[in-house]
Amino acid sequence: MVTYKSQYSPKHLAPCTNSPKEGMLSGRNARLSALAVTAGLAFALSTMVAPTLAMASDTDSATTDAVKTSAPATTSQPMTQLQTTEPPATQQSTPAESSNSTTTTEGQSNQIGSPDKIESQDIPNTRTSPEDNSTGSISTDLSDTSAPIDTTDSNSTSQDIGEGQSKDSMPSVRYQAHVQDKGWQEEVSSDPNQPTPATAGTTGESKRVEAVRISIVDSNGAEISNAVEYKAHIAYQGWDKTWSRDGETAGTTGKSRAIEALRIRLLDQYAQFYDIFYRVHIQDRGWLDWTCNGDAAGSVGLGKRIEALQILLKLKGASDSPATGDSSFVDNAGISIASHVQDIGWQNATATNGQTSGTTGVGKRIEAISATIGSGYDIDGGIQYRTYLQNSGWGNWVANGAVSGTTGRGLRVEAVQFCLQGDIAKQYDLYYRVHVANYGWLDWVLGGVERNSISGTTDLSKRIEAIQLYMCRKTAASKPSTGIGYVSAAGVSYSGQESSGEWSNASNGGVAGSTGKSMPIIAMRASLDAGTNSFSGDISYQVHLANVGWVGAQSDGSDAGNSSVANSIQGIRISLGGTLARFFDVYYRVHTHNIGWLDWALDGASAGTSGLDLSAEAFEITLVPKGNNAPGSTAFAFVDESSYYGQITATMNSAQACVRNSAFSTPATPGGYCALWVSNVVANAGYGYYSGDACDLYRRYCHSSDPKQLKIGMIIAVSSHPHTRAGSVYGHVGIYIGDGFIRDSVYGYVRQIAVKDWLAYYGVTVTPRWGWLGDKRLA
Repeated sequence: MVTYKSQYSPKHLAPCTNSPKEGMLSGRNARLSALAVTAGLAFALSTMVAPTLAMASDTDSATTDAVKTSAPATTSQPMTQLQTTEPPATQQSTPAESSNSTTTTEGQSNQIGSPDKIESQDIPNTRTSPEDNSTGSISTDLSDTSAPIDTTDSNSTSQDIGEGQSKDSMPSVRYQAHVQDKGWQEEVSSDPNQPTPATAGTTGESKRVEAVRISIVDSNGAEISNAVEYKAHIAYQGWDKTWSRDGETAGTTGKSRAIEALRIRLLDQYAQFYDIFYRVHIQDRGWLDWTCNGDAAGSVGLGKRIEALQILLKLKGASDSPATGDSSFVDNAGISIASHVQDIGWQNATATNGQTSGTTGVGKRIEAISATIGSGYDIDGGIQYRTYLQNSGWGNWVANGAVSGTTGRGLRVEAVQFCLQGDIAKQYDLYYRVHVANYGWLDWVLGGVERNSISGTTDLSKRIEAIQLYMCRKTAASKPSTGIGYVSAAGVSYSGQESSGEWSNASNGGVAGSTGKSMPIIAMRASLDAGTNSFSGDISYQVHLANVGWVGAQSDGSDAGNSSVANSIQGIRISLGGTLARFFDVYYRVHTHNIGWLDWALDGASAGTSGLDLSAEAFEITLVPKGNNAPGSTAFAFVDESSYYGQITATMNSAQACVRNSAFSTPATPGGYCALWVSNVVANAGYGYYSGDACDLYRRYCHSSDPKQLKIGMIIAVSSHPHTRAGSVYGHVGIYIGDGFIRDSVYGYVRQIAVKDWLAYYGVTVTPRWGWLGDKRLA
């Protein structure tokens, strides 16, 4: 007698593979092909004697509590038992009313007679729930008085489905589409040996597919139960909540709703031995790539209808299986992000794969975000995320639509981090990148909870202005290229060797060297501290030496300079290389003998002096994020014999500042009395009144014409000039206010003029000189 018992365990998203499962081909109990079962039963039954057939016909067909597996033998010959596993191609139920049948505990009746008496119209289309599926088995007692059966030979026919199987005995896939304005079309089918798939639906008519039916049939055209299931994504409705199976309808009729995507997968042993391939023709795009075994085909979130579909059933490893591609499914509604933007508020949520949430080019900060996983993926799971906020740092992880960040407080988001959760994280990767103030778009990063999954900046006071998400299968051939997506603070360490031979060490804006000791710097070195950043880079530096000039650059801790007092450092140039230079600027300044601190130089520019015989006594270096403010003024970072026209304002003391301020507040004198105005400026600053015309002041108090000696608060004068009659007799005088400028009183008003222009105009007859009025030294 024959008993059927099948087991079903759902295999969600069965992988598409080109090779049988390892180990499927071995073992005496391997599943038989349909051809093998037919041939084996025919041979076995042809050798059975009449009593054995009588035994089979006497089987109690009404048994419901148990299945009888033996009957009294009518011969003394030993019984030989054949046990095998039911192959998918012949897993069918036979009519209960057959005289040669046994009813199983599951209510199925199975014929034991000659296989050629089983007709397709006698096979019911019986469907069961996944929990009620069973694996078939055959248990038959055979007796032959003339010759015993070799059980070894019988079992040697056991093989995987498709091995030596006749093309005509293989199952096929049958499918049908319900089309707009047409209704149900005629069924079409494709078998494993069919090179060109049949098409269900229409192309070129702009008509939507509204429902489908799919089934697997045997070589006789009879539908096989528990072989295939499928579900549809329906416009305005989403994915079906449950799977349809074996010819059931997926989709809708009478509602004018298009199917936008499909998923199809085989069940039970069919999934083990066959692949099911499918592709769809969608609105405006035509045929998409092939996909297989439960993956989605079509689109979600684009409002594009499926207009036609093709399906192929192939043995695993078949050489003529269609090639699958990444463009079988277009998802625009699976994951979305909404941003709360400065002065705008919450924007509408934008979808993944490169769409931008936030703004660019308008300088507005993102203040909060919210992200969700939509229905597009039809996989259990979610998304969690967190934000790094101005003044408060990292917030807690939140998930699935919750708000991370703040609103109404004006605080910028500076960094973000995302992570997929649940089953979707096993099949998909999430990439993201952010647009940062002054940096633009950083590189893509792969989602996760590790540090290398952070996108944005920390400790740099930079706002995120926009975010992009990109989600793709782990197996996708095309993915975003990852790189530097996160930037934090970086540093620099440096040292200066003083004329004493000692090295003075400093870092991140500290002073290397000394001030107020007149001790020259004779060598220097510098190196980078990348902090927690993953980028690479180097720092190079070049020095200008007394009596030598600019020498070759050194880098990353090597000494620059020759450690000689006679060749002390006068100027420096520093620059960054590698990816570090993409995110940071290097600023540096020099404290010069007899001048003091000059202004800051930037990225390879000269700082200090040359040609003035003035040694550098100290220097500072700092790294500043691109676009951030400089650490101070950059107006007078470097001077030489052609550009030096006096002390800069950054180095003046309080007494000099008092005189300078008085030069801006003291009004002009009537009639252009320049000397009277200068005396008033000094007197108003509180440093005494000194009379005399410009010629007198020139002769009494102006003793130097060396630009290195020109200080803020000094008068600058000539005893005569040829431009006016009065000037030829009395000369002209002004007061130096720093940064290369003079203020003086002419023709009833106070003007401001560059030193070099003043010298060029008035220094025609005599050499201009400068000094402290009343010889009262202020610096």
